[in-house]
Amino acid sequence: MLIKRINSKKIFSLCNAVKKIFILLLIIFSANLIFAKEKKQDVKSQSSSESQTKIIIENALRSTNMKDAKKEGKDKEEFDDIILFEGDVKISVEKDGSKTVISSDKIIYNRTREMLYAEGKVLLEQTDKAGAISTINATSVLFNTSTLEGIFDEGRIIQTETNSLNLPSGSTLVVASDTFARNNSGTIAFKKGELTFCNNENPHWKIKATRIWLLPGNEFAFFNAVLFVGNIPLLYLPAFYYPKDELVFNPVFSYKNRQGFSIQTTTYLMGRKPLEQNNSTNSSSEDDMSKYFNFIKPSKLMDQELQGLILHNLDTPYKGDTSNYLKLIADWYSNLGVGIGVSAAYNSGKVLKNVKADLLLGFGNTVFPTNSPYVYLPFGPSGKKYYEKSNFIGMEIPFRYKAGFQFEINKPFNLSFKMPIYSDPFINYDYGDRNESMDWLSYLLNNPLVDPSDLTEDEKLNNSEIDDFSWDISGNYNFNLPSSVKPFINNLAISSFSSSLNFKSKVSESNSLSMEDDFYLYSSQRKFFYPSQVSPLKFNAKISGTILSIGENSKSNLSKINYPVDLIVPSEFVNDTEENNSENLNEALESEQIDSSQSLVPEKYDFETKGLPELFFNCPKVSSDENDLKFKLNYSLSTDFLSQLNYSSEGINIGSDFKWNRLQSSFVQVKIPITIDDNLSIKNSFLNMKNSFSFIPQYQVHPFLSKNLSFGGYTEDEIDSILKSDYSATSLELVNTNNLSFKPLIYIPMLKDSSIAYNTSLKLMRTKFIGDADNLEWDVLTLDPDDTNSITTHTLSVNLDAKQHGGDFSQTLIYTSTLPPQNIKHYLTLKLVFPYISLTNEIGIRQNNNIDKEWVNEPYRQSFTLSLFENKLKFTESFNYDVEKNNPDSLKLSLSYSGLQLAYTMKYSNTYDFDSDSGWIRNDDEQKFIPNNASLAYSLSNVKFYAWKNRISIAPSLSTSLVVDFIRPTNSYFIFTPGIKFKINDALDFTFSATSRNDVLYRYVQSSLGYPGRIPGEENIFVDLINSFRFDDINLRKGSGFKLKSLNFTFSHDLHDWDLKSEFKLEPRLVNSSDGRKYYDFNPYFTLSVVWRPMESMKTEIKDDYGTWKIK
Repeated sequence: MLIKRINSKKIFSLCNAVKKIFILLLIIFSANLIFAKEKKQDVKSQSSSESQTKIIIENALRSTNMKDAKKEGKDKEEFDDIILFEGDVKISVEKDGSKTVISSDKIIYNRTREMLYAEGKVLLEQTDKAGAISTINATSVLFNTSTLEGIFDEGRIIQTETNSLNLPSGSTLVVASDTFARNNSGTIAFKKGELTFCNNENPHWKIKATRIWLLPGNEFAFFNAVLFVGNIPLLYLPAFYYPKDELVFNPVFSYKNRQGFSIQTTTYLMGRKPLEQNNSTNSSSEDDMSKYFNFIKPSKLMDQELQGLILHNLDTPYKGDTSNYLKLIADWYSNLGVGIGVSAAYNSGKVLKNVKADLLLGFGNTVFPTNSPYVYLPFGPSGKKYYEKSNFIGMEIPFRYKAGFQFEINKPFNLSFKMPIYSDPFINYDYGDRNESMDWLSYLLNNPLVDPSDLTEDEKLNNSEIDDFSWDISGNYNFNLPSSVKPFINNLAISSFSSSLNFKSKVSESNSLSMEDDFYLYSSQRKFFYPSQVSPLKFNAKISGTILSIGENSKSNLSKINYPVDLIVPSEFVNDTEENNSENLNEALESEQIDSSQSLVPEKYDFETKGLPELFFNCPKVSSDENDLKFKLNYSLSTDFLSQLNYSSEGINIGSDFKWNRLQSSFVQVKIPITIDDNLSIKNSFLNMKNSFSFIPQYQVHPFLSKNLSFGGYTEDEIDSILKSDYSATSLELVNTNNLSFKPLIYIPMLKDSSIAYNTSLKLMRTKFIGDADNLEWDVLTLDPDDTNSITTHTLSVNLDAKQHGGDFSQTLIYTSTLPPQNIKHYLTLKLVFPYISLTNEIGIRQNNNIDKEWVNEPYRQSFTLSLFENKLKFTESFNYDVEKNNPDSLKLSLSYSGLQLAYTMKYSNTYDFDSDSGWIRNDDEQKFIPNNASLAYSLSNVKFYAWKNRISIAPSLSTSLVVDFIRPTNSYFIFTPGIKFKINDALDFTFSATSRNDVLYRYVQSSLGYPGRIPGEENIFVDLINSFRFDDINLRKGSGFKLKSLNFTFSHDLHDWDLKSEFKLEPRLVNSSDGRKYYDFNPYFTLSVVWRPMESMKTEIKDDYGTWKIK
């Protein structure tokens, strides 16, 4: 009874209050709008008198000067100055940044009255200040060149871009009328006009109205309008006006189930509101009527002028930045209360950027649900109202809040700061969903008393609830070092530094809040935030440089001077080597001049000298070249520091219970690695040696561990475990890393990539904690040749690599070895590469483990590849042999050519026996190297056929595979997937695809193999294929091995402004019935939709959802 009384009286009074506020705002808006229009006309009349008009005669075949006497009563000597232009006339009028070009068969221009009359195939092209182009076709036009006013007869305006309408991609705005006119304010009025985006003689859709106005400031209105689709009237609107001018405080009216009626206002003190996004992308509701009218929304921001409380849109586009602003926020919610705030942003600074600050205070009450899921009340079942409170730094305050501040600095160091703060996890749920643009269409066309969102309140809560947040400050700094300290100090930087405070949410204890009216379930304080972790400081600093450098080129590289004519070096400056090269070149040219009549006698082939490749050896020059020896000795010192303070949620029932002195634990970790490394290179990498010594001290400690179990403290056992982990992490290590590479054949071109490499990583000294929490004891361990934890890397590799003819021929022999104390492994790999052919062989041996020294043979691996016809034909083979067990392991053969692939595999596997009752039974006692499977596959794609001057395209596709299982033959199967795509220009698209599968291939050959009856059914493959199409006999069709897995048809037709789409899909679906039974369903899925491009949400869709017809 209480709820009924509330619904009938309270909600009625709220509706009346909203109605009165709405009427008051409408009166204020109308009064200011009239004042703005009058002021605008006064300003424009003054500016028009001061501006000048520029008229250019671009083309005319004939021109005649005429004189007409003025009205009687005037001096007879006073005449109008009239010029007659005939024959392909083209005149341009430029004024106030706009340009109008008039083309006609005949134009009469009255210079005295500044009037222009054109008739006969009149074409007027007008470009406004914003760059939008309008084209007007008319039989005649009377045009004032001073005010740019005009009257048009039987005209059409065509615009490819307009600021007043958000045209769909590729569309044009066409407005036609018997008579329309344009006044000096820029208003265009149409009498009995038609509006459409279809530039055809008979448009597919149109809006016919008694009056249509295109108003200044990109406003749009019509009176007595009917929307036609073809010749069918679809929608009637007696009057419509969509204002583009805005109130300075941007009021937004809305209704939501929980918040109730609301008025949200946003006043920009600096900057301006950004462009509103389309509802088609933002709205979550399929039934949102406002999406139908997205085309009347502006497509770009225009300059604005403040006139009273109105922000009037001008004709020039806005070129400013909407990312810098200062705005005030004031919201009212009928159920929730009031929210006020301020928000600012600045992003134009060179040093200080991305500055954002906002504050929102919520003065409200708890909202309670009712038995109806759509009705919420601002008081509890008892009628009592509960005002919301919150906690800030331990103090209780009578409002909720959310705030944030962030900025970035990039000079002289990089610094980033972010500090959000929330009173409770639900502040965004209650006050965060805001809009700054009033969508009157959405508000009026949709039910104003129904929440437009499709989401439930629980879904809204889950999407907006805040679980955790943090305050962060971080940055880095690189010191600019003078050249005098380089290369001794090459880098000095604080690589990173940061500090953070993390907050987590927790559910309040029920006894901490009032139990009356179930207040504890709905209060915003049912969850609260508490600081969970503080990181006072975390940073990394590094200094590095070069102690000694030998062989580095320190000379400045002078740029080569380009002369217009190449200079000839005098002979006295030419060295002996250049002279010898020149003489050898001349002798070679002379030797090539052989008499063509001279006969050539073949010589006997000498295999010893010609059969083997010639080995070239370039003797290195003995010089003091600095590239012969390079040596660098570098150092680096870095510091990593981390500190943390941790707090527990134990013992905190509400936010005000948190105390900073109730610390759970503190943590400190310090690492100071010091590294000295050297790099030696002899004779351009003939010998390379890299060594490094790293001393890595690490210290970790928990200075404080709370023992107060009431506030998340630790037990004695837990403390001992934590301390032991700290002592184990506290360590000292001295690590030596060595990399030695040697290329002994680097000066032989054919063998230059051959190398020997030896790598080690040694822990020369390390500490290990061997005590416990009460007895602290570390053991100092030195290098132990038998300890795998002491020598972590120990490898040797020898690579003999020979290449000829640019790598077309190559032979590579690689020996790799893992040496003690690691588990010993030896591998030998031979790679042979020839044109079209590559061959790889690998063999290896290893110790079973470090304890069991028994040697185990690794499998022998061999692979072969043959590629022909630019890799179109490719054959691959791979074979593995288990040397340890002395049996072949696997064999894979494959052959592919242009979409066709044949594969065959064998493997060492268990055999299977067939049992008529149990099926295939595995023989665990028998393994053989037997055929596993064979497959044949073909894929056809990227093939198109064109016809009728390439207007028709046909793209067939095919994917099929046949797999034969030799181990369990009944598992063999066949898949066939054909498809085709048929397209006629941009008008029609049709696609078809189907998938058929046969899992009983063995049935067709079982009798010939001597095993009849293993799979019951038709054993003739052709008869079985015909049975799959026996729609007259369902038993034969079901018994066929050819099963249709899917059948898909899609059809789309371009209807100019409309898209017709259809889809048919048939495939088996596994359905779970209500009684738990599972079965396959073959009902089809069919959809047919018609979508109107100008209004994409205006569509009709018929859906057959697996046997259930639906119309949307």
